[in-house]
Amino acid sequence: FETWRKRRTGLTYLADYIKSQGKKLEDFLGTRPDAELVNALTWLKSNGGVKYKSKIKSLRTHACVVLSQFSQMPDVSHSPLILTFSKGLGIQTIPKAKYPTTWNLLILFDYIQTTKFSKIEEKQQVAMALVVAFSAARMTELVLMKLSEMQIMRNQISVKTQTSKGKNKIDHTITFKQRTGLICPVRALRVWLDERRSLKLQSDSLWWNFSKNNIPTADNCSHMLSEIIRKAGVPEKYSGPTIRHAMMTKLRACGATQAEVNAYTRHSLTSNVVDAYYYRPVERDLGALLLKGTIKQYILQQSEAPTPCENNAEELEDLGESSNINEEDAFVE
Repeated sequence: FETWRKRRTGLTYLADYIKSQGKKLEDFLGTRPDAELVNALTWLKSNGGVKYKSKIKSLRTHACVVLSQFSQMPDVSHSPLILTFSKGLGIQTIPKAKYPTTWNLLILFDYIQTTKFSKIEEKQQVAMALVVAFSAARMTELVLMKLSEMQIMRNQISVKTQTSKGKNKIDHTITFKQRTGLICPVRALRVWLDERRSLKLQSDSLWWNFSKNNIPTADNCSHMLSEIIRKAGVPEKYSGPTIRHAMMTKLRACGATQAEVNAYTRHSLTSNVVDAYYYRPVERDLGALLLKGTIKQYILQQSEAPTPCENNAEELEDLGESSNINEEDAFVE
């Protein structure tokens, strides 16, 4: 209801322009509604008044939505005329991240390393989580993954997927390489595929919704990922798809360039969406960080002899202990 209330307010300004200038509604439904909308925005700007920029933003936002639906131009908001007008007036849309911080991807990896997964649903969640962690696959991409389009080789697995930009569909092939240890998407996929074959499902979809016994939607995939990161100890404010945020942040923090991450995650090479939306500081207790230095200094002052291997111990604490669990024990067949 709130959305429609705001939209009605925005369209009121357009209605006032049409009435005052003697325009016809059909003028806005042709091939160039963006030109007519710019004229309406210019008219509103010339009228001035209190909070005129707010009025212009409201008209631009809601008129673009409506005209994209009913005119012959499918995406009015990205018209060069609209973008140039907005930039000149300083009301262009500024990219804003959904989360101010993100979580450490090692939380998920440590959980997978130290947990025995016996249920088939859990094995699917592990495979899906590692697929997203090593490819930044969107939920819509997960839904499109099919068994018939997979190539399973000795040391790698390839799967086809698809993204969209406007009305254009872009095909991708994601290749997962064999990794040493338990944090390996190839190994997790093999385990899940073995379990899936035992179910003798008729569907060609790679994933399965066990709660509804059908092919999962993008929302179902999001819930499955949320379930596994919640078990891993990730705070509740982060949803399953934030595995993408965590992995991109880790890649950038480890020195990968924006262009490298763009290519790895199937974004345009010149796009800044990774840094604008996904590359966030990792959430941690800064208060404890303040106390850590104070306590350490106090202990050193009280000690007469130097503490052996002090730096190595601190690094081990930061990295976390390596798990001694055997690969064969991670998944209970």
